[in-house]
Amino acid sequence: MPSGCAYTYEGTTTASAVSAVQGKKGNRVASKRIRCQAAAVCCAGIVACGGEDSGVDIGATENPASDPPNVLLIISDDQGLDASSQYAISTDLPQTPNIDALAASGLVFENAWATPSCTTTRGTLITGRHGVNSGVDTTPNRLDASVQTLQRQLREEAGYATAVLGKWHLAGGNSSDADHPNDAGVGHFAGNISGTVSDYSNWDLTVNGVTNTTTQYHTTAITDLAIDWVEGQRDEPWFLWMAYVAPHSPFHLPPSALHNRNLSGAAADISANQRDYYLAAIEALDTEVGRLVDSLDDSVRDNTLIIYMGDNGTPSSVIDTASYVRSQGKGSLYEGGLRVPMFVSGAGVTRAGEREDALVNSVDLYATLTSLLSAPTPVGLDSVDISPLFSDASAEPRSHNYSEFVSSSVSGWAVRDESLKLIELADGTQSLFDLSVDRREENDLIAQAASYGARFTALEDAASAVRSPSGSGGGTTGSAVDITNAILASRSGNCADYVASYSSSVLDVNNNAQLMGDLTVSVSGGNCTFDT
Repeated sequence: MPSGCAYTYEGTTTASAVSAVQGKKGNRVASKRIRCQAAAVCCAGIVACGGEDSGVDIGATENPASDPPNVLLIISDDQGLDASSQYAISTDLPQTPNIDALAASGLVFENAWATPSCTTTRGTLITGRHGVNSGVDTTPNRLDASVQTLQRQLREEAGYATAVLGKWHLAGGNSSDADHPNDAGVGHFAGNISGTVSDYSNWDLTVNGVTNTTTQYHTTAITDLAIDWVEGQRDEPWFLWMAYVAPHSPFHLPPSALHNRNLSGAAADISANQRDYYLAAIEALDTEVGRLVDSLDDSVRDNTLIIYMGDNGTPSSVIDTASYVRSQGKGSLYEGGLRVPMFVSGAGVTRAGEREDALVNSVDLYATLTSLLSAPTPVGLDSVDISPLFSDASAEPRSHNYSEFVSSSVSGWAVRDESLKLIELADGTQSLFDLSVDRREENDLIAQAASYGARFTALEDAASAVRSPSGSGGGTTGSAVDITNAILASRSGNCADYVASYSSSVLDVNNNAQLMGDLTVSVSGGNCTFDT
């Protein structure tokens, strides 16, 4: 082992080692992250991980096999903070007692960012990468089904049963796309392949590649499907991705038993009072969320982590203009487009009834769930494990939040720290806002950017780390540097000089086997981190 390195281990093996030690489906293998707080080059010799002298323990550690937690991820469609009664930024809110109860029993995130659109947020959730690194940076889009999706990772590495019910919107929705969710690693899919439905009570339901028309109200139909699917999970822990279309347009009158609004449903009334019908769809969603949660046996409910989130902000046609500027909702890089309701409750969440100001991101669900469910987290993600926040108010998962979007009207990215936010458009135009005093982002401070000094520079650097092919974010998804048989002569003590992805191979002469190794070097929070 080269001298001069101090390693700390957080538990992992490489993906190949994981495969070798998993004797049967369901075994849990902890992952090991190797941190070197000295020069990165000191550790380059571990890439191949083949020798007895490496000093690296690649043995697997199994977590107790009893009661691995289930996960229920509930995604509402087009629900911004101004339409969420868990947040006090609007007085025109839906009545959502079931969702409110979930939030009150768990941890509510004040500063959760997604992307400004449906597909792109789903891309971050399922890949753990921002759009610039996953390719899913615009809507509509088609996910590369061969990538290591969250569902594929949990099925293959942690033995979880997985289902996506409801809206997919990661493929085009034509007949050739009917198998796309299953091709992308989803164990069971039932819902609509395309982004929305033209009629909530007459829509195309695809079940594992087979499509038929149904006239059951969409919000109720997928809740029924979820209850049936969960009831059938007896032998494996499960991860259910529950993607409601509600309250996405078309605005309509839900079945009367599902909401509490006195509405006629006449076309003229819908046109004149769109927000009322939009909020009615959220109330209908709340009723069905309550039915789904109530259907869980007490023991199952106690062992289930529930995550609730919106996929983007409120559409401009129904946004509360007392909360946000009308043009700064869904599809924009302003807070009305990016900031979404998000909370966690249930298994593993001990901070009940609390609120959290930390910066969290839709991309973080990947690393969070792989960590909680004892699956190795792939190298090169933008995702950060936020699960320490579930029980520790002092945890600080990330110093900056990032999002991006590409569209015909708005293309660019946004980045923020605890209160300062920078937006840069594709043409290089920048805007700067202090969110602590300007939630509506009406006072552009870019002319005073220099006065913020290192803090402003840190915003630009944080965005570059995500977007650079050799950055410390998911930008590491480009071609790795092959250092097989390379002579490493650099003696820089600055880890940032080595930030990149590397690969190498070595022949195990005793077993006549070719071994491959991968290493990603990144910098975060002053630590030089090696993911192998």
